[in-house]
Amino acid sequence: MHFLGQYVFMDDKKSDYIYGERSIYNIPKDPFRFLESSKKQGERIWDNKDVIRLEVVTVNTPFADYRAESEPITISQTETRNVKYNETFQRDGETFRGWENDFELIYPAKEDLKDGEFDEIATKFESFYAWLLSTKKYFDDPANIADPYKKFRDEASNHLDLYKLAAYYIDVLRLGLADSLERNAQLKTYDGQHWHYEPWDIDIALGNRNTGGIAFNPPIDRNTRDGVGGDYALSGRSSTTSNWLFDALEAWTSTKEIQEVTKEITDPDTGEVTTMTYELEVITQKGWIDYIVPAVATALYKAGFTYANVLKYLDEEYQDKWCERLYNYSGHYKYIEASDVYAWL
Repeated sequence: MHFLGQYVFMDDKKSDYIYGERSIYNIPKDPFRFLESSKKQGERIWDNKDVIRLEVVTVNTPFADYRAESEPITISQTETRNVKYNETFQRDGETFRGWENDFELIYPAKEDLKDGEFDEIATKFESFYAWLLSTKKYFDDPANIADPYKKFRDEASNHLDLYKLAAYYIDVLRLGLADSLERNAQLKTYDGQHWHYEPWDIDIALGNRNTGGIAFNPPIDRNTRDGVGGDYALSGRSSTTSNWLFDALEAWTSTKEIQEVTKEITDPDTGEVTTMTYELEVITQKGWIDYIVPAVATALYKAGFTYANVLKYLDEEYQDKWCERLYNYSGHYKYIEASDVYAWL
């Protein structure tokens, strides 16, 4: 039996830049920094009190695609009931909030927080979730059928870092990160208000299927399926589940209108003034999918994110670090021989 090699980008969970030690962004005040007191003592204590990270870990559930105000949650062996995303419930003697059924707080670790600190952090995320939920309700309201995405467009910049989201979106599509958009991603904020996505579990790349089989043919996007009515290329996407945040972002195109412009032209020889009137198409609101994403893509390209550089990294530098047997059989080891892992896919 023969297997195709697969690239496994698993640096994300240990990287200094992504796992809470240093910022991957060049911003004036780096939120990932040591406390001065810890430097003197030789300890690694991070002054990250304003940074929140949440990992989207569950697929095919209402909270994970930002559409549901409540969902059925198993409280005990004998009780399952609907719980709101911001409602608390008890399980095995511990207190949880509804959204914790589908999201996991990565940083700061819940067990490291003092009394009341988790509630403060949870409120920030719940505010973000409530806003997304409100935009979906606006979309679903028949009264808004003429422009169902208006609320999302008008308010998005108050809650999202649209440029970082664009960079992540481009990475996912160009590298075929099939398990990193609909789910399995970090939600992060540096100020408690503006959120964006960053990588988390990216061991399925270049369109590779979860089962370790042959990858989806490029290019792939959120709507790519395995034939007519087949499985979606992106894990977590189905006929009933879809990440509302990216539904709304992809639908956000630039708003344009025709404006009448009047211009006076003076003949340099006679001094005669002629008035000309013409129509000009003007962008009144820049769209995310057709303006911000292309602008970020251009910036990334100029910075070196080119196909030539990516291929050099993958096919030369990356493969040189792997022994041939492990590289060629990695999908087999992870998804076929490990039946206990394979079972949940």
